[in-house]
Amino acid sequence: MNAFIIFTLANQSRMTSIINHIFKVICFLWLLPLYLSINNCFAEQIKANGTFILEDQKHTMTVSDALKAWEQHKFKAIGTGFNPGFTKSVFWLAVELPKQSSKEYLLRVGNAHINFIDFYRVNNNEAQLLNKTGDHFPFNSRPMNSRLFVFPVKSSTKSVSLYFLRIDKHHESLQLSAELFTKDRYYETKAYEQIMSGIFFGIVLLIVLFCLFQFLMLRDLLYLYFLSFVLFTFLWLAADKGYAYQFLWPDSPDFTSRTRPIFSSLLGITAMMFLKSFLQIKKENKFNNLLNLWMTIGFVPLILFIIPIDYSLFPDFIMVVLVAHIIWSFLVIAIMLMVVITESLKKNPNAWFYFLSFVTLVIFSTTELLIHSGSKPIYANYFSQFGIQTGIAVQFLILTFGLAYRFNVYREERMKLLVKINDEQQNHSKRLRAVQENERQKIAEQLHDDVGAMLSVASLHISSVKEQRNENHQQIQERLGIAADVLQQVSSTVRNLSHILMPFNFEKHGFISAVRSLVTTISISGKIQIEQVIIGFEEIETYNKTALLEIYRIIQELLNNILKHSEGKNAYLELIEHEDVLLILIEDNGKGIGKQKFEKRGKGISNLFAKVAYFNGVIEIHDKAEGGTMITIELPKNKLK
Repeated sequence: MNAFIIFTLANQSRMTSIINHIFKVICFLWLLPLYLSINNCFAEQIKANGTFILEDQKHTMTVSDALKAWEQHKFKAIGTGFNPGFTKSVFWLAVELPKQSSKEYLLRVGNAHINFIDFYRVNNNEAQLLNKTGDHFPFNSRPMNSRLFVFPVKSSTKSVSLYFLRIDKHHESLQLSAELFTKDRYYETKAYEQIMSGIFFGIVLLIVLFCLFQFLMLRDLLYLYFLSFVLFTFLWLAADKGYAYQFLWPDSPDFTSRTRPIFSSLLGITAMMFLKSFLQIKKENKFNNLLNLWMTIGFVPLILFIIPIDYSLFPDFIMVVLVAHIIWSFLVIAIMLMVVITESLKKNPNAWFYFLSFVTLVIFSTTELLIHSGSKPIYANYFSQFGIQTGIAVQFLILTFGLAYRFNVYREERMKLLVKINDEQQNHSKRLRAVQENERQKIAEQLHDDVGAMLSVASLHISSVKEQRNENHQQIQERLGIAADVLQQVSSTVRNLSHILMPFNFEKHGFISAVRSLVTTISISGKIQIEQVIIGFEEIETYNKTALLEIYRIIQELLNNILKHSEGKNAYLELIEHEDVLLILIEDNGKGIGKQKFEKRGKGISNLFAKVAYFNGVIEIHDKAEGGTMITIELPKNKLK
């Protein structure tokens, strides 16, 4: 056991070293994007000369109608972005390039989830369709390989250049922004965004490996919950930013339109599962049922969006579901925050880690949700582009530190437990050795007092025959007969002792037969009638023979005590093999053991407790109200094999 403790300490120290290295890498990866963002914020950014919007509530407007509305000045200018939130309308976006030297630009629409986009160029008051794309088309329908929608545009020296985009995302949440880049500037920005996103996804990958390693080492479901939470956060983020459609399932537009509500539902559910496990929320905790209820509700939109049906047939219903899903997400945040604050006030150390991480994520998640609901305008800066990734990265970092803290606490508690188990095992071994020594002493006393005395008597009679040569034949036969009777008693006593050490029926017929024979032998004596019930033991060969012998001796000791002390007329023995434990139940209708006598615990009861404790079993002894004693013993089966 001491060697095992040293081995465990060495493994846990090695694991702590690995965790520290992982933290250093994560901290470096988290600080690197901040440095890059500072360098990037001073770079030149080109804006479109004019970006205008027109709402088509009836979905009937054609490009000719849009051109006419443009000439009638019905379009409204938009600033950094346009955010109607959940809408039932289609919108026409007009982008105007001033008259200047002919130059090629790239127009980027800052939304990765527009269902349908028709891209037109106006030339001599005629609109020409250049491209049809959107999330409901395969990814390769996009004019450029980008997570966002990017269209090549060109200025003219002869006149103002005008482009129309028909934006169709009705019955969903819509946010729009339009940015104009030179090609060089666009590829610089794209490379920067990919580096930033790659860093965040690298952090996620490191945390996933950390959680997987911890789960495989400790078999603690907490790390599996955190792993699931991190993975679904990663998938939701990849889907929200458009990377999932670009790299993971570019030929599955139908699935792409469902991914965000699916992964956000799974994210919320696994976040609550992790919260319960991390804060050790018990069943009796008042928040347990609330969290379970909210997790169950979260499965409703999940199931709805997994079902493979055409949701475009039910646009109003889907819009209601999406709005309800946003509300559910807000309430998930509120409930979890309430749980964390309550547990923090209870001085739960894990709650402080969760609270710090949660406050960070709540700020960015709330901002994101407000943008999607249309309550907050769009700003083109670091936090509008990478704020949610930053919040998630900080949250994961703090929670990983929390898991490391929890692991250190677990390690200390485990070492204390191992030392305690080691001490208890040594105590059990000492008590068992004392029991065995006591039994040996009894056998030695019986051999000395009974067998020794009887052999002395037999020896005396045989010696007298040899010395008294004048005795007649009848006297000699009497003395030899007495010696033979004494030797017969010695033989019987020695046989009984051998049966105590190794019962004949146990050795020849097995454990169950030996128990039945023991009960029958006591019942035949007429002093007490014992009813027996034995259930199970179909695979008794899987049990350790020494363990079965000890169980037999426990039953033998209990029945002998009933026979000697109970003064009862009936007894009952129940021996049942359950899935995990072996149950021994013995009761009688005698005078009972008495509380005072039980508390004194004589040698017999102490020996019984020592034997049961050796197998990590549980024993209960109490007097019955109607008279008599009931003894229940449960022995774990894994200690008997």
